[in-house]
Amino acid sequence: MRSIFVHCLRFFFCEVNSQSRTHVSKCTRNYGELPLNVIIENCDQQPCKIRQNSTAKVHVEFIAPHYIQSMTTFATAYVTFFGFPKSIDLGDYKNTCNYLENSQCPIYAGEFVHLNMGIHVEAGAPEGLTLPVELFMVDQDNKPLGCIRVQIEIVKSNKELKLSNINVF
Repeated sequence: MRSIFVHCLRFFFCEVNSQSRTHVSKCTRNYGELPLNVIIENCDQQPCKIRQNSTAKVHVEFIAPHYIQSMTTFATAYVTFFGFPKSIDLGDYKNTCNYLENSQCPIYAGEFVHLNMGIHVEAGAPEGLTLPVELFMVDQDNKPLGCIRVQIEIVKSNKELKLSNINVF
């Protein structure tokens, strides 16, 4: 009975994700595999337009590769005209276990994980700047759990943006 349930769950999961996956490159500066699925809210296409003084909601789904006692998420923006990476302060979102939707830490190997988090863009961020951002997760031993790379464009906070969802992976 259990194997039938697991098979149905896998079939359902694969069907849902196959309809909305968009292929992108893996991270180039940080380690970690691409998650099964990533959705950035209000993003029709890359670059994802994120308003100044707002938080972009990011949903990540992956299968735990091993036992995970705790997780931390980091974000790095690559400002090419300065030639160096800039860490993005994720605030409490860095405490990944606090933002799990369907489970809690510890997580067991093979467990399906759905994470809801956000990236905040400060009010003073330069309008019109387009840059790659890498979000990467590590476990308690700093072993990589996943990494995504997405282009974002910072737009003025009073510009109206079309509301829709798109997968970036």
